[in-house]
Amino acid sequence: MMIFKQKIKFLAITICLFLFSSLNVKAANLSFNSSSSVRIGNKVEVILAIGDLGEDQVSGINGKLNFDSNYLEFVNAQNMAPFAIRYKSDVQLIAGFAIGDNIVNSSNLMKFTFQTKKEGTTTISLTNIKVTDANSTPIAINSPSKSITITPPPSTNANLSNLTISPGTINFNKNTTSYNIDVDSNITSIIVNASAEDAGAKVSGTGTKNLNYGKNTINVVVTAPSGDKKAYTLTVNRKDDRSTNNNLSSLSVSGYTISPKFNSGTTSYSMEVPFEVSAININATAQDPKAKVTIGSNQKKLTAGKNNAIKITVTAENGATKTYTLNVKRAPDPNKVLSTNNDLASLSIKDVPISPVFNKDVTAYTANVSYEIESVEFIYAAADKEYGSVKLDGPETLKAGENKYTLTVSAEDGSTKEYTVIITKEKNPDGSDDIPVDKPVEPIPEKELVLKELNLKNGKLVGKFDPNVFVYQYKKDKNFTFDAIPKNSEDTVTIFENSGVYTILIEDSEGNQSVYTLIPKNSNIMIIIISCVSILFISGGTFLGYKLGLKKDKPQKTPKMKKTTKKESLAN
Repeated sequence: MMIFKQKIKFLAITICLFLFSSLNVKAANLSFNSSSSVRIGNKVEVILAIGDLGEDQVSGINGKLNFDSNYLEFVNAQNMAPFAIRYKSDVQLIAGFAIGDNIVNSSNLMKFTFQTKKEGTTTISLTNIKVTDANSTPIAINSPSKSITITPPPSTNANLSNLTISPGTINFNKNTTSYNIDVDSNITSIIVNASAEDAGAKVSGTGTKNLNYGKNTINVVVTAPSGDKKAYTLTVNRKDDRSTNNNLSSLSVSGYTISPKFNSGTTSYSMEVPFEVSAININATAQDPKAKVTIGSNQKKLTAGKNNAIKITVTAENGATKTYTLNVKRAPDPNKVLSTNNDLASLSIKDVPISPVFNKDVTAYTANVSYEIESVEFIYAAADKEYGSVKLDGPETLKAGENKYTLTVSAEDGSTKEYTVIITKEKNPDGSDDIPVDKPVEPIPEKELVLKELNLKNGKLVGKFDPNVFVYQYKKDKNFTFDAIPKNSEDTVTIFENSGVYTILIEDSEGNQSVYTLIPKNSNIMIIIISCVSILFISGGTFLGYKLGLKKDKPQKTPKMKKTTKKESLAN
């Protein structure tokens, strides 16, 4: 980049271009080409060109570039003919040397780029010009100049000066951009008129606008000469007083009685016709004369031996619909031989393979699922698509072990065939199938000899603490502790621990006792409640009235127990 001192009003830049030729130039013409008008703050490009060469060749040119630095700031210069340009910022010198052939035709030589700084008219000129040929012989040449007018920046005014609708009125303010207008239901369109404050701005979104019932959004957008945009939004609410009544006032079938008796609020009806009747005539009248009634065409083509669901649709004036259904059962053809096909066409379980691969003649299948699977989705179809039907029976939720499902296929003649699927669900790997994960063990009836609080630190109960629930599973982290606080402050709390099982004994002054038990989650401990006495089966001995199971290959031992009082916090 070139650096200019602010005190220099006119800047001279010397341009030297050297081209080589064996011929002398007798005449040539120089000119500046650029826009005559440019916005302040924008860049302007000025191109120095040479012409009127005739049969001659140009080999070099130099001169002084003059411009007013109050109006223009020099940005750069670059060659446009096949020159090699050298630029020195310290002396603002641009020198060019020919590459290849000399200039023999009218050509653009250099492009100068300026940044506009000030409004007004300024001139760019080239003086002290010397044109040379390959022998450096001077050639007389004109001094070109270019006048450029720098205009103010484009207006950013994107305001409206007025905004009107017809019919209707708007309390317009140019700074208010949202308007709500209510019109009657008979107004199907409005005319929007608007004018911009700035004569150079453009307005779109005006003219005739059709209105639907309810809310209609119309945007009027003003685009300023600068390109800035501003939107004014009209929300026109056309009143919708159309009827919403889509009820029937009557429904009947010529020569037959429907069930139940017609009521406009009842949408499902049924009737039966003999085999000889293949078409019926439904009579349906809407409560609102402006509503439309449409009856399904299948009333004229009833299928024998099947239910024919005929739809009667009522469309209110406002477009809301209501559907009544008439189920017509036509008797089967007495001469028809009923199908005996009670096979399945397909059978599978989503994401679970069955064994063996399905075959319509094989009626027994098995499948295995992991413990995490709670339910399965059967996918099946009867071989007789028209008259066959399939009924599935089995548990909704899988339990550990075997789960039996039966699919009964009924043929048209009423004969049936059963397919069975036994799904075996694996047991919980942690052995706690009989201890619900998210439910406490059976509670003991409420009594006053209970804990008020059971607060675990670095641990968490499985389930919410309830004073009347006496057995819990728990999870623990490092430095696990807990506090057991009795409801009656006079009661004594004693805590025992064995193999991660905590027994919390509460005793009152009369010797009455209550016991809470904390068991590690995912342990191999089983809890059985017998007459409100808990029996824990683990590896160990007997303590605190709890009978503990023994491993068969080890002798019975008395476990070591830790004891603490109610004022202490037991850590593990």
